[in-house]
Amino acid sequence: MNEEPIFLSVVSALLVLFCHYGQCYLWSFAMTANQPLAYPKSHQVNQVDDYHGVKVADPYRWLENPDSPDTKAWIEAQNKVTFGYLDGISTRLSIRERLTKLWNYEKYGIPFKEGDDPKRLLPSATFISKTMGCRTKAFFTP
Repeated sequence: MNEEPIFLSVVSALLVLFCHYGQCYLWSFAMTANQPLAYPKSHQVNQVDDYHGVKVADPYRWLENPDSPDTKAWIEAQNKVTFGYLDGISTRLSIRERLTKLWNYEKYGIPFKEGDDPKRLLPSATFISKTMGCRTKAFFTP
């Protein structure tokens, strides 16, 4: 199977997504990516588990407890680096606005159950249409 057309399609889609009204957002990402990031140190613990005679090291086990003060401090330090980087992208807001505009379309779904009450079935509005792409009209609205 020739994967070159798929690759070119993906690259083309990304360029269309990030280039809007002649302003290319990729330049902003490239400029931000050249700045060095100072990641916080992640300490390691001496945790080794034995699974059926196979010893498996788990030096970051301490991160599995999201409520521990160490984990919360580590997450805060990582977020400081991450959001510092993201805040440096000058076109981030315009990308968010563009993606919101692309993703903000009328969606259709089926009824769903909320909670444990079997009588409480919350349907979304139901629309009908003669063919795909033609105008819809509301058939049922809760």
